[in-house]
Amino acid sequence: MMRNDGKKKKLLTFVFSLLLIGLYFVIFRFSADDAESSSNLSMRVSEHVVRLYHRLSCRPENGEIISAAAAAAEGVIRKLAHFTEYMALGFLSPHMGYVGGQARQMLPACSGAAFSLSGSG
Repeated sequence: MMRNDGKKKKLLTFVFSLLLIGLYFVIFRFSADDAESSSNLSMRVSEHVVRLYHRLSCRPENGEIISAAAAAAEGVIRKLAHFTEYMALGFLSPHMGYVGGQARQMLPACSGAAFSLSGSG
């Protein structure tokens, strides 16, 4: 029984390590984009979100209204993207080498959230 738990912890640590490395790559990739490319991407995502909202609320699609709403929502959506990246980083980080310490998860998660809200991203 004890041996099985050790294998399970090693497997979980390996999986979380791969997820963390993938997240590092995603953050690095998005950070490497120039301002124009990053703005275009966030605007496209904002337009998709606004279109989805209009479809779900059964409102007619009007290109001008969607563009204006997407422009207004872009800042919020960009902040939420940063928040999500760094929150995921905060939750995955404690699992490097140790799986199961729930009290240890809160500090990295809080620091990741604080960094994402600071506007440094």
